[in-house]
Amino acid sequence: MSTHAPVAAVVLAGGHGSRLAPWTDHLPKPLVPAANRLAVSYSLELLARSDIRDVAVVYVDPRVRSWVERAWAGEFDFVWVLERERKGTGGALTDLPRDFRDKHVVVLAADMVNTVNLEELVAAHLESRADVSLACAWAPAEIWEGDIVEADNGRHVTRYGPMTAGLPVSEQVLGSVGVQVLAPGRVWSLIPDDTFTHLSDDVLPAAVAGGLAVGCFVTPQFPWDFGYPAELHEGASLLLADEFAPLFAFGPSAPFVDPDARVHAEATLVGPVHVAAGAQVEAGVHVVGPSTIGHEAHVGTDARIERSVIMPGHRVPAGAHLKDVLAGTPSEVEGALTRWLERRPDAVRCWTPPVFDCAGDAR
Repeated sequence: MSTHAPVAAVVLAGGHGSRLAPWTDHLPKPLVPAANRLAVSYSLELLARSDIRDVAVVYVDPRVRSWVERAWAGEFDFVWVLERERKGTGGALTDLPRDFRDKHVVVLAADMVNTVNLEELVAAHLESRADVSLACAWAPAEIWEGDIVEADNGRHVTRYGPMTAGLPVSEQVLGSVGVQVLAPGRVWSLIPDDTFTHLSDDVLPAAVAGGLAVGCFVTPQFPWDFGYPAELHEGASLLLADEFAPLFAFGPSAPFVDPDARVHAEATLVGPVHVAAGAQVEAGVHVVGPSTIGHEAHVGTDARIERSVIMPGHRVPAGAHLKDVLAGTPSEVEGALTRWLERRPDAVRCWTPPVFDCAGDAR
């Protein structure tokens, strides 16, 4: 393999997200808001922190292209790959332009929060001359649901598979966090054209079994997948509580109110509370974080909200008491986000000024 080949990235944004229904009944999973940001924004922000600018996005729903193009205009040199039939996470890569096979390609999912340092991952990949490099993290076995690896000296992967594959499991497992770097050359021969193929189920196990050089880059934090509605809710809470800082840092425990939101002077916001653009919070409202009030959401007089996610466009009745809930309807979400994407694209992409710029850095 060549260590001098250019580096590009692909974001896999074609999944339907059936586990996240009913939210994905109206929107593709990459566009569902998580902590008042499009889910795909977390992977794109990872890339924005790196030197990678050639980014292919594999998508099915045309709104993924139109929304991301608008929200991230000028940030990347996008290549758009329409997946006309389901091919899996591996098969989808065969639709990339052929010149991508001559590059080192970072593969990211569009539906999770990852804090992998991509510059360090790519540097380790190039230095090791691996055919494939996997970002991995140590995680408690009792909560880990993804694939796990065994690695010599913590670097060279010798076994790869799901938790049920018979690999030794202790209290802590070394899990694959869903970010890979594919080198030019041999690994692409394991991805057949026009065949449904998954990276995790097919390509990566075959690479290890076939004797390819599969590297392991250990990152300090395991990812969060917005798989089910409960995980969407909990993920928002973790983000606001700075569990993914410093990369995705909400900031201090004080609330954040977007400049285009309206919070009545007699409303009370306590702790990490994010009020998005277009939201209205009326007098007498009491919100305890971690909580989000989505774009164009309306919280009626004297309502009480605690540790909850109010999705974009939702109306909380006056006097309502909401605790530990994810409130809203899919149609409300789509309408509110569409309007704010047209008015101010950064409002659906990142935590916005004056506290944060669009890379998430405190000003």
